[in-house]
Amino acid sequence: MAEVTYFVALPFIAAEDGVAAGEPTECFNPTAVVMRAEALSRKPGHIGAVAFSRTGDPATGDFGDAKIIKKFGEVPDDLSTLYERRLVADDEETATARYIASNVSTQLTLKTLFEIIATMADDPDKYRSDVRKKLLELADTMPLAPMPATREKKVRGFVKETVGNLLINQQLVIDHRFA
Repeated sequence: MAEVTYFVALPFIAAEDGVAAGEPTECFNPTAVVMRAEALSRKPGHIGAVAFSRTGDPATGDFGDAKIIKKFGEVPDDLSTLYERRLVADDEETATARYIASNVSTQLTLKTLFEIIATMADDPDKYRSDVRKKLLELADTMPLAPMPATREKKVRGFVKETVGNLLINQQLVIDHRFA
């Protein structure tokens, strides 16, 4: 899977032993994360906030170091232990959820597009069948990023499963009681 970048706004609150991190908020882009961090820094009870990004591969859980985009208010100078202690688990969970949601959204979008195109075909069921056959063939031959053979086999199997679920021939069933 390709690397993705997550943008996170992290507020800070005063604690007995100094400064403590609040609840991180994920944002869609660098502009949004800076705006969110600034807003969090002004929230009652917060003494500062930081906007940062992390890039990595959600499929493997490998992420690079966080890159500070902007700091607001009182923010600890050394954030490295904070990232290790608090944000890694949050980022992995968020990354997994985003990865799954992205796949589901893509499947729903593709299913809708295929159905719209199929309705324009002379024979919608034949169209679905032809596209499904071609995509299943491509699932076996498309180039993938280097990975262990066992993972490649699973990935190709899941691609075929997804294609199968996207392009199921759907017959229109008419209930004559209501026609």
